[in-house]
Amino acid sequence: MQVECWRAFAGELPWLCKSDRLILELASRHSARMQTEPTCPMAVYSELRLCLSAMCATPVTRSKLGDADDDDQDPLAEFMN
Repeated sequence: MQVECWRAFAGELPWLCKSDRLILELASRHSARMQTEPTCPMAVYSELRLCLSAMCATPVTRSKLGDADDDDQDPLAEFMN
């Protein structure tokens, strides 16, 4: 399960590089644990949230990357301008 989580994160976060391996590993472990343990402690959820922020994988932190993710463009914007 950890390998699947790793691949999912790596595919969804193309800006990650070799130096992000440790935080990606930690996020993968937490994500796999959340998916396999029905009674996973809330602390694991909090740790995963911190990992996602560190990897710029939340909307707020992703804004630091600039226009790296063109898929999230607002389709209404062309009609509102």
